[in-house]
Amino acid sequence: MSEYHGYVTNLDGSHEPLTKEQASAIWEACERSAEERARLMPTSDDAMRVILDAQQRLNALGWWQGLGFRIGRGSQCAVREYGSTGIWSGWVDDEGKYVHYCDGVSQPRRLWLKPLEDLTEDERTRMAECDASERDFNDRMIQSLIAQDKYEEGQADD
Repeated sequence: MSEYHGYVTNLDGSHEPLTKEQASAIWEACERSAEERARLMPTSDDAMRVILDAQQRLNALGWWQGLGFRIGRGSQCAVREYGSTGIWSGWVDDEGKYVHYCDGVSQPRRLWLKPLEDLTEDERTRMAECDASERDFNDRMIQSLIAQDKYEEGQADD
C-alpha cells in the first residue's frame, strides 16, 4: 500500500485524515474480502451464479426490479439500490418513469422495490433509520450552506 492514508467523512460533512493504522486496517480488510470472493467465486460463471441466486432470494423476500403487478405508477414503495445496504421510502411518478427516494431519482428497472405493506419489521426499522439519517444529513448540509452564505456576506455569528 502506498503512503496515501485517505480521509474519513464525518456526519457533519467535515473530513479528517485517517491514521496510518486505520488506513492499514481498512486495506487489510479489503484484501481479505477480495481473497474470500476469489475463493467463493473463482470463475465468472461462479460469480454470475451468485448474482442470480441473490436476485432469486430478493424476489423470494418480496423485492422486485422495476414496475409490475406489485408496484405501479403513483405507488409509494420501499427502495433498495445496488451498492448500498440502505432501504428508503420512495414513490413512483404518475407516468411510471422515475422512482423518487432519498436524495435521488432513478428509473424503476435500476432499483429493487417492495410495497410498503409487505415490509418485514426489520425492513421497516431499517427504512426508518435510513430516512432519518438522510433527513439529518440534508439538515446539516442546509445549515452549513446558510452559515457559508452568512460568512460570505460578512454576517457570520461570532
